[in-house]
Amino acid sequence: MSRPWTQTHAGREAMLGTMLDCLKCERLELPVQLSVYQTTPPFDENAIPAGLLREHATKAGIWGRIQVDEGTLRYVVTAPFQTQRMLHAGDSAAIAPQVLHHIEPIGKVKVRVEFLR
Repeated sequence: MSRPWTQTHAGREAMLGTMLDCLKCERLELPVQLSVYQTTPPFDENAIPAGLLREHATKAGIWGRIQVDEGTLRYVVTAPFQTQRMLHAGDSAAIAPQVLHHIEPIGKVKVRVEFLR
């Protein structure tokens, strides 16, 4: 992607505070330099916290990774871009900072969330 405004100080200054598209976020990929600092216990379909089932976001600078250990889960991102992905046992997906999302268990499931920075 060509972003000529990055080549000058004035161009960069003019873009401060502007929301940019992040292809890695939209592809649900994690940056490589992150490390896990907290992991939830595994939740089954009956024990998933209500907050994960409704729209929410992580704080600035905090990434997440949804890990599906058993079953199937729908991961829905609603803003600033929209996408959804069906995650099956063994799958994972990235949660970008400040991106609104929620999960929907499909039948029996075991899922956990890792938090990274």
